[in-house]
Amino acid sequence: YYNPIVEFRAFLNRNFAVGWLMTFTVGPTLGGHLTEWLSWRWLFFINVAPGILVLFLVGRYANFDKGDPSLAKGFDWFGLGLMAVFLMSMQFVLEEGSKNDWFADTNILVLAVAALVTGPAFLWRSLSYYNPIVEFRAFLNRNFAVGWLMTFTVGAALFGGTFLLPLFLGRVRHYSSAEVGTTMVVSGLAMFATGPFAGRLVRAIDPRFLMFGGFMMVAWGMWDAHAVTDDWGFWQFASMQAFRGVGVMLAMIASQQVTMSTLPPHMVKNASGLVNLGRNIGGAFGLALLNTSLTTNTAVHMGELTSRISQTDTAMQDMMVGMSGYLASSVDPEGAAMKAVEGILKQQATTLAFGDAFAMLAVATAVAAFVTLFARPVRPGSVAAGGDAH
Repeated sequence: YYNPIVEFRAFLNRNFAVGWLMTFTVGPTLGGHLTEWLSWRWLFFINVAPGILVLFLVGRYANFDKGDPSLAKGFDWFGLGLMAVFLMSMQFVLEEGSKNDWFADTNILVLAVAALVTGPAFLWRSLSYYNPIVEFRAFLNRNFAVGWLMTFTVGAALFGGTFLLPLFLGRVRHYSSAEVGTTMVVSGLAMFATGPFAGRLVRAIDPRFLMFGGFMMVAWGMWDAHAVTDDWGFWQFASMQAFRGVGVMLAMIASQQVTMSTLPPHMVKNASGLVNLGRNIGGAFGLALLNTSLTTNTAVHMGELTSRISQTDTAMQDMMVGMSGYLASSVDPEGAAMKAVEGILKQQATTLAFGDAFAMLAVATAVAAFVTLFARPVRPGSVAAGGDAH
């Protein structure tokens, strides 16, 4: 039956997802040009005026639930402390681990142990306390569990793609900030164009099929980029960004629908917090995995390339002679030639490592596409207004 409140809630849910996703694609484009025109500090300064405006509008017009001081009586302060230590430790380990050689660094090791201890303790506390700060029982709902996993994957694909492309363009192609921002605009345009259609499609088609199609589009785009070379630029990455932008938009909006559709109303608030947490954790895991992959695979490919070069090779000798002649004006022409060859090899090894990282994202999102089919069928356009929670 038609319920205007439920329909309006679904409308708001879809538009919130569109707006949230747009920020992660428009951000690099705008940020690149701001850095080029002004300085990197303006990436932070630009938020001051909108922040003040939002603060005023929320204080003046927003109508939130009124506070109830009596609820503090049974509040799980111990669980809150465990959660804070667990999340902060895990976030730091994931973001800084690859830079500091992981567990060789004392701080990383200590925080990793803290996360391993407080994580299970927080889970036990949440499942045993009568008024838990996080309702993990929502994971007993199959659609929520599958949808949460998909949201986690969307976070990894969204943050991972936004991380890899600017890094490649800056490290391999030596693009300026503005050039990186201009190249990234394709994904934003694709998401912007898909948003209105995705909102309508999720009301007309089983969201599971939209999730499947969205993840397969992301996988296709990422796999296309696994063959990247050191001369790829705007046009070579255009199709990859278009597939990724459209696919992420479809998968994200559909996963929101599947995740919340069969939860009972009293679980919706806590469950929505878990969904947001899953997306952010997925992004953190994705960035840590990709960063480690780039560092490790660059070294592996560098070793493979250098092992295939022999000093007795005629072509190599001719190349060294030619480069030494070109660099004859330097203090040490032969040393400069060797350094130039090393730079060429390192650039090729880095490019191959980026190809591996794109392939890793492609495989992960393709696997996620098939996992979506394990969700229960959902009536198109339905939202969390009750229903089976088993």
